[in-house]
Amino acid sequence: MSLPFLVHRHFLDTEEYERLLRFAVGQEWRYEKSGVLGDPSWRESRILFHFPPWDSDFRARLGRMGQALAGHFSRRAIIDPRLTEAQLTAHSNGHYFKRHCDTGHESTNARVISYVYYFFQEPRPFQGGQLEVDGAVYDPEPNSVVFFPSDLMHEVLPITCSGRWEHSRFTINGWLRHGTEEKRPESATQAEAR
Repeated sequence: MSLPFLVHRHFLDTEEYERLLRFAVGQEWRYEKSGVLGDPSWRESRILFHFPPWDSDFRARLGRMGQALAGHFSRRAIIDPRLTEAQLTAHSNGHYFKRHCDTGHESTNARVISYVYYFFQEPRPFQGGQLEVDGAVYDPEPNSVVFFPSDLMHEVLPITCSGRWEHSRFTINGWLRHGTEEKRPESATQAEAR
C-alpha cells in the first residue's frame, strides 16, 4: 500500500536552514493566534502570513515543483506557481489542528496539493506534533517537506513541550493551486487560517 503523502528530505542547505530557524524564533512578537473558518477551537497555533524574504522564496521554490507533484498524485490540474500560498506556523505546548481537509470553501477550492515544511531545534524539544494524513502518520523530521493532495483529511496531533518559544515545532505550510483563477485571492490564506 502506498503512502498518501510524499516526503522530500534535506530541502534547504544547512546554512539556509539555520538562518530560517533563527528568523522564526526571533519573530515571536509578530505571530498571531491562528484559527479556522467556523469553530475557533478547531486549531491552536500561532501564525505569520507575511515573513519576507522566506515567504516569496518558498512560494517560488515549491511553485516550480507543482506540476510534477500534481502528476505524482494523479491530480488532473494545471498548477499555477503564481498562486502558491505560504504561511509560517509555530506549534507549542498543547497546540494541535483537528482533522480537516484544505478544500471545501469558495476561497480554498482551487487548492490541489498541500505542503508542510518542518524545522525546529535539535535535539527535538517536543513530543507529538505528527501529521496524520488519511490514516498514515508522518513523524516530523527537521528540514523535510511533506506533500499530499489538499482534499485528503489530515490533522496535526497535539504537541507537548516546555512552552518556551524556541522549543516550538515550526513549519512553513501552504498550498499549490490550479490556475483557473484570474489572480491570487489575497484573503484566501488569511480567511481559511482564521
